[in-house]
Amino acid sequence: MKLLFYSPRFYPLLGGLERVVEAWATELAKKGIDVCVVTNTTNTAPDAFVFSVYRGLSFWKLVALMRGMDVIIQFNVSLKGLPAWWLSRKPLAISHHTFLVEKNKPASWRQRLKLMVSNRFPRQNICCSHFIAGQFSKATVVHSPFQSQIFYAGSSERKPGSLVFAGRLVTDKGVDLLLKALAQLDSNLFTSLTIIGDGPEKGPLEELSSGLLISNRVQFIGALSAVEVAAILGSSEIMIVPSVVEPFGITVLEGLASGCRMVVSDTGGLPEAAGGFARIFESGDVKALAASIMEELTEPVFVNREAVVRHLEKMTVEYTAGQFLEEVMASVSTGLRARITVGSSTS
Repeated sequence: MKLLFYSPRFYPLLGGLERVVEAWATELAKKGIDVCVVTNTTNTAPDAFVFSVYRGLSFWKLVALMRGMDVIIQFNVSLKGLPAWWLSRKPLAISHHTFLVEKNKPASWRQRLKLMVSNRFPRQNICCSHFIAGQFSKATVVHSPFQSQIFYAGSSERKPGSLVFAGRLVTDKGVDLLLKALAQLDSNLFTSLTIIGDGPEKGPLEELSSGLLISNRVQFIGALSAVEVAAILGSSEIMIVPSVVEPFGITVLEGLASGCRMVVSDTGGLPEAAGGFARIFESGDVKALAASIMEELTEPVFVNREAVVRHLEKMTVEYTAGQFLEEVMASVSTGLRARITVGSSTS
């Protein structure tokens, strides 16, 4: 079976969507599925994947490539990619990893068009969380995975009172709320906050930290490799995910897998990712966040690690790639079911 992953954004960009596309394409290719990725993202270095990557194809070359495939999968709705798919006359699935229409916000014409396209043209909508699936009249959920070979609870000692955040430094991630919450805590409650990540808000956040007089306990260490992030999570007591907008939250899975105690906002798919193993606070509420951190530092919630492991078993690359292939791709066309010979079964 031949699958074409159409993802305008891809490596060397390192966002959550880009990581999911690479992880699933790699896993399916290793299992013998013929997968290729088509993207508009350039790369100055040679690609070294176990699957083919096509960058910046002309329109007619894209149509020709699509015609040789069994199924076309768009990762998030691409209006620009639809004409080539239409001419290819191949089954279409869309894997959704973001909001099309945000709650309590007026939808633009482009958002309304994407929602109409998603409900009318694909054989299947594949969503990273049940929260995202609620946008569509019909959808299947396949959770975004984490790298279980990298993120796991090791034997490192955890630094008492150590807090950690990991993610892009953009307004949606709520790091400003986290800093304001920490400024409300007794200075003896936490020893350090490590902020992993980079982005346009880094400078303003550093200034905010200084203005709140907590910069002596807050360290901005920039973007790191997954292995480096895992090492820091493995030595931190509490991971905080204060997002105000979040479709799912791979970082929650990584924190849980690394053995961190979790404080997570109630927005979007974050509670779904946490699976009942985090202290949840109301998104955007600084006082609620401060209270949750204080409670977790002074009266930690007991977490059954065996139950956490069972939760995370269904969030690995291997498991979700199997879901993607068996449950989702088989449902795109019943005629393909007999040709699918690999992938894991799901509950």
